[in-house]
Amino acid sequence: MTTDKDFKRVVRAKARLTGQSYSAVRRRLQTHGEMSPSETRPMNIVRTIPDIRTLNMPASRDFYEGLLGFKVVMDHGGTLMFASATQLKQQVIVNGEPDAIPLPPGFSVDVGYPDSVTELYEQAMARGCTIVEPLVDKPIGIRRFSLLDPNGARVTVVAHLDPAHQPPR
Repeated sequence: MTTDKDFKRVVRAKARLTGQSYSAVRRRLQTHGEMSPSETRPMNIVRTIPDIRTLNMPASRDFYEGLLGFKVVMDHGGTLMFASATQLKQQVIVNGEPDAIPLPPGFSVDVGYPDSVTELYEQAMARGCTIVEPLVDKPIGIRRFSLLDPNGARVTVVAHLDPAHQPPR
């Protein structure tokens, strides 16, 4: 009985850590890490962040910081990242980069690793997706590209280049 409880505890912890379902982790552990032929490795999505485009950065900053109570956690030229003072993973990006303004509203998907960004870029290109910002390593330490979803919303796929900012594997 104790062994079974310990195993369940390990499965729950690993599921929380990896973001996979309890049953997928249990199956993997029971097969000593081997994936079944029908199983594919899920993309590791660390977080999603609304990405607002602005023509008026001072007004946007006043709105998110002054009214809503977000704190500025990154200020890099034309881009601000705000985070909740109490829940740091609750974030909003306000982007005033001149070349980004004409793009439609959207959000960012942090996939954790630069190689994952490149992999998704190649898959999107192979599928014929509309790429609106090419794959690039930005001076702020991220690799990213943006594409349009089938509804016209912009999705920016991103990961930090610095391993210190990447989630554990």
